Amino acid sequence: MDRNEVTRLLNFVISEARVKDVADAKGQTVTIALRVVGNWIILGKDVGSAALIKNNPWISHEAWSYKSNRTIKLTNEHQEELKRLWRWIVSTPSVAVDDLLDRMKAWPIVTITEDEKRRLKGRDYIEPAERFRTPEGEIVVGKVTNGVWVART
Repeated sequence: MDRNEVTRLLNFVISEARVKDVADAKGQTVTIALRVVGNWIILGKDVGSAALIKNNPWISHEAWSYKSNRTIKLTNEHQEELKRLWRWIVSTPSVAVDDLLDRMKAWPIVTITEDEKRRLKGRDYIEPAERFRTPEGEIVVGKVTNGVWVART
């Protein structure tokens, strides 16, 4: 997978947005395209969920502390929920591929615990920085580099 393929996928997403209303659902093909691009942003290729969990450097502090504990289930989550991203694409007529790619890079997919995922329920349309500050406590996102987890600033 290369930048040309990513550009084709995002052009498809944008072309779909041009014929939709903000209230319209994005559809499975758009969802898959955005997920594939999200994977590419992180790993440079499309991978399945298990491979992303294993190799994703973007991970919550809680997930990082439990990563070796096989009894704690981990999952992947778009920091900016795809429903919210879709609304932005549809409502921004001038959006270009680079705009969309920059926005997705700013809020990459993060690996979190199933409990953290539960805490995000109902927070789909909240701005990404606020979405992870749940009433039950903040889900702190960070990046692992050379085996060291550092909180996102």
